Amino acid sequence: MAKHKTILKLLYSPLFLLCLIFSGFKVYAQDEVIPEKPNPRRLFNDYAGIVSSETGQVLESKLAKFYKSSSTQIATVIVNDLGGYEASEFAFKLGEKWGVGIKGKNNGVVFLVCTNPRKIFIASGYGTEEFLTDALCKRIIEKKIKPEFKNGNYEKGLTEGINSIIEVLEGKFNADETKDKPKVGFWIIIVIFVVIFIIIKLSNKNRPGGFGGFGGGLYDGGWSTFSSGGFSSWGGGSSGSGDSGGFGDFGGGSFGGGGAGGDW
Repeated sequence: MAKHKTILKLLYSPLFLLCLIFSGFKVYAQDEVIPEKPNPRRLFNDYAGIVSSETGQVLESKLAKFYKSSSTQIATVIVNDLGGYEASEFAFKLGEKWGVGIKGKNNGVVFLVCTNPRKIFIASGYGTEEFLTDALCKRIIEKKIKPEFKNGNYEKGLTEGINSIIEVLEGKFNADETKDKPKVGFWIIIVIFVVIFIIIKLSNKNRPGGFGGFGGGLYDGGWSTFSSGGFSSWGGGSSGSGDSGGFGDFGGGSFGGGGAGGDW
């Protein structure tokens, strides 16, 4: 009984509560360091400003083009601070938070660079681990990225790193073939309205007067209004496909701990 009272006193002590609050605050503060998904969505994100806007756009276009041809997402992220995380943990958490990769394929990669401390980490998603192995990630960092970074050639180092990752994953995944294809339902609706229109026109020829008024109204008013208003706007809206800009959006891939890192 005395032991239980001692435990209760410890649990309700100000020092214990303060430690508990501090621990929760620390976890919250760490999570706040990991950036939110960029809007509009981008695969190349330089939060530290170490490359020019022109180079950033070139690398974004390269990554977006590879994504469109392979469905593989390589999120390249440059930050100033890791917020107390290890580089590996930061990269995995960012990959999960953003959902880098396509759900089901898990073909995402996070290429993380931090300026203070100077850290590099390449995190491979579940689906890319068999191709982009830990050993390959380490080799890319040591042979392609670090030598350029040490000489201050950040743009070249990033370009070499991205090119190397693309080379490893080239041809390993296919783009979704059904993407951007017109939906079957759209054409069914078109066919139905064409059939109705033909039936009404034939009915008008066989039944002069009376029913012809309905047919004329549909053609002269209802049909033309529908085609120039609600119907056409609905078709136009679907063509946007909800693209938020850039390459589209992250798909919800998962990370299992694969990858490698290094200092520079």
